[in-house]
This record gives sequence, C-alpha cells and structure tokens, in this order.
Amino acid sequence: MRNIKIERVVAAPQSSVWAVLADYPNISDWNDGVLNSFAIGDQSEGVGAVRQTELVPDGAMRMRETVTEWVADERMVVAIDQVEQQPVKEATMTFALAGLGLPISPLDC
Repeated sequence: MRNIKIERVVAAPQSSVWAVLADYPNISDWNDGVLNSFAIGDQSEGVGAVRQTELVPDGAMRMRETVTEWVADERMVVAIDQVEQQPVKEATMTFALAGLGLPISPLDC
C-alpha cells in the first residue's frame, strides 16, 4: 500500500478550519478537485456520515466516502469505500489538525 502525505498551513484558527472540515457533505465548496458533493442519508457529521463526491472535470469519477473516526476540532478519518472509474479500489484519508501556538493551524491530510 502506498502512503501519500500532504501538509498545509492554514492562516486561520484551528476551530475555523475544523468548521470547514466538519461541514462534511460540502467538500466541493473548498476542494477544487471535487465538482459536486452531497450527503447520503440524514447524518451529515460524525462517525458513520456518508457522502458522495464527483470529481472534476466532468463528475464521471465518483466516490462514496464514510467517516470512520471523528474527534471534534482535531481529527477525522474517512474511508473511501466505493470508487467508480478510478485506478483505486479503496483508500483512507486522515485530516489531522494541530495548532502551532500561533493564529494559524496546519492541515495535515
């Protein structure tokens, strides 16, 4: 299995960064690689929340993603458990927030 790590420093309070991540169904609002996203079912946050994402450029590549770990303001683990038209069968994404003691927070994903 391959591991890819991307780390970002975000010029915002950690709580503000978490608020964006915690708006789980709406990843397309901030991720330019996602054309469309929406919740599947009534749950939109926490362990068990499920979303569908459609990737750019035309939305033909789709993924179903389920939250498997949720620690508010700190960490979210997402299992990509259904993939269409991609060279990946399954994957896991971890979003981990850690304050730097400054008014910015790194986003490790």
